[in-house]
Amino acid sequence: MGIVRVTIAAFQTSIFLVVCGLGLKTDLGDVLFLFQRRSLLARSLLAMNVAMPLLAMLITIAFDLPVPVQVALLFMALSPVPSLLPPRQDRAGGTSGYACGLLFIEAFLSILLVPVTVMLLAGIFHRDLAVPLPLVIKVLLMTVLLPLGAGMLIRRFARTHADRLKELVSAAGSFLLFVSGALLLLLTLPVVIHMIGNGTVLALAGFVIGGMVIGHWAGGPEHADRTTLALVTAARHPGVAISISGAAFPAQRKAIAAVVVLYLLTKVVILIPYNAWRKRTRPLVHNRNLQSDSVA
Repeated sequence: MGIVRVTIAAFQTSIFLVVCGLGLKTDLGDVLFLFQRRSLLARSLLAMNVAMPLLAMLITIAFDLPVPVQVALLFMALSPVPSLLPPRQDRAGGTSGYACGLLFIEAFLSILLVPVTVMLLAGIFHRDLAVPLPLVIKVLLMTVLLPLGAGMLIRRFARTHADRLKELVSAAGSFLLFVSGALLLLLTLPVVIHMIGNGTVLALAGFVIGGMVIGHWAGGPEHADRTTLALVTAARHPGVAISISGAAFPAQRKAIAAVVVLYLLTKVVILIPYNAWRKRTRPLVHNRNLQSDSVA
């Protein structure tokens, strides 16, 4: 196994730990949050699973992008909510229960949507492509459903242990994520540098900004809902995007990983001012609720 594959495996392991840490903080009510607000659920699914794939396709048409960039964009548009988002949402005035519910729902939907994406790419690039459904299920299980479910089960039946473990597991996952992410950036740096001047960064920026605007508009009138949907629509699960797209295009695995790394860097930079703005403008009622929760 090459060093790039080992690094990607470490990157995915870090995501497993981070998601498990999130599960240790998550109650069943968080997962069921969206089922109690069906209008918001419908708008969320339309924004993430209809508007974003269309945006990704428009970007690939508008820009003369290399194949790995086109593939990465289309797969990221259909990857589930990233596991690292909820804490940022709380600080910016979002709702972690909303994000956790979407994380679960989108993971199940991806089992159907990813094969459709592969068929779409096969038509676009005029080649035989196949991503076995068991692989899709395995990736989603290992990066979303299994770690989140395991953490929630521990919290449900051993809450005291969950409270002790949640920070340790999250910290271990974050540390491994930083190390593996930095190493992945170093390993793909020549490819990343090459992409900076060929329109890739502009295309990725358009993807992030477009997602942020779509989510902000579709989130409705409530500040927390708008903030949450804007962030989750602009962001995608990097582990799922790398694993599935790399399996469909194995010869382009390193280049696709480079695109995802560049996307993560672009997303962080673009979302900083949005997070700051939403944190500054969040309602006073939300601030009082956060203070009450911290006292409790």
